[in-house]
Amino acid sequence: MGNGVTTVTCDASNTINCSLSAGCAESLLYDSTTLAMVLAVMPTILTFGLVGNVAFLFVMTRVRSMRTVTNAYLTNLAVADILFLAVAVGDKLTRYLITPIPADQTHFGVAGCISLNLLQHLFNWVSIFLVTLVTLERYYGVCHPLKHMVLHTFSRTWKLIAGAWMLALVLSAVVVPIHYRILHLCIVWPEDSKYSGYPAALGQCAAVPGNDDWVGVFSNLFQTIPFFFAMAINCFAYTGIIRALKGRSGTIKLSREAILKNNRMCNQVSVMLIANGLSFFGCVAPFQLLCVASAISDLSGNNIGFGSFVHVARIMLYLNSAVNPYIYNVTNASYRQSFRDAFLGRASSRASAQRRYLSDSRARSGNGPSQDGNSVQMSRADVTGATY
Repeated sequence: MGNGVTTVTCDASNTINCSLSAGCAESLLYDSTTLAMVLAVMPTILTFGLVGNVAFLFVMTRVRSMRTVTNAYLTNLAVADILFLAVAVGDKLTRYLITPIPADQTHFGVAGCISLNLLQHLFNWVSIFLVTLVTLERYYGVCHPLKHMVLHTFSRTWKLIAGAWMLALVLSAVVVPIHYRILHLCIVWPEDSKYSGYPAALGQCAAVPGNDDWVGVFSNLFQTIPFFFAMAINCFAYTGIIRALKGRSGTIKLSREAILKNNRMCNQVSVMLIANGLSFFGCVAPFQLLCVASAISDLSGNNIGFGSFVHVARIMLYLNSAVNPYIYNVTNASYRQSFRDAFLGRASSRASAQRRYLSDSRARSGNGPSQDGNSVQMSRADVTGATY
């Protein structure tokens, strides 16, 4: 059939007949909410995320004191966030420019379907693993400083980071069959000049033939496994960190000034932990709920439409990749000073000397120089029918 689709055989099984219903036809096109998301909200989040994460990477290259084990994880996390936003939001913007039908993926081709979804899952899962690794690094640094000195060397850290990327790639390869072909659907539009220029068919990335009954359930549930696994580990680690910080000032004999500094550090880390938790649950939970709800819908055989909730879940997911550097700066004075040093090209001698002293003292105790400035908790997932 015409309009950019090559040789599509149409029958009752693959035809969407909207000839008698303008409502049916309009449901295939961009509505006002989707347009607002694609043209305003998503580009804003993309810009917001790129500026913040690129700025963070710039700081890592300019401020030597920021080159720590913790920030090695956060640097890779920033890279994953940049790539995730570029691929996920870029996909939506490309579709808008190419086709009037938001669900149309004909222009991808089979190679595009495989690579797009592979990359989205890859950047999603590597972020989950990096967040878990940096949480464990912080846990050992605060709760088991001697083990931290032995285990968390730079060489071991980079091996763990490489392992996180490799594991994410393997898991992403598992879901390749879910997006292994283009499913063409014919469209019969109403006989109205308004629809005369619209494509007579659309294509969607689909699973290998014969697996439609279980592929949706598998996709939705499989994507929640890393999330719940990471959530359990992070909850355990954060509980241990908070307990250790609360008990530290009462168990170490320090001068009054040192106690006050220690308490300020404890409060600062506690604020960051709270911010991390709020970001994690607030931004990621909606998409995870959508995954579970979609799986239940597929299992029950009911075709439930989730409407605006899909937009909310997706936007929150994108925000999760954009806000990390801003949370670092809001909750941590050391990070704020490092940003000022990097972008102003200078640092006050007093601030620099103070950071060098703190860096040396924490290094001797086994708590790396960035124990009070760590990553925001985050995680992402994808659902068939409500993709990234």
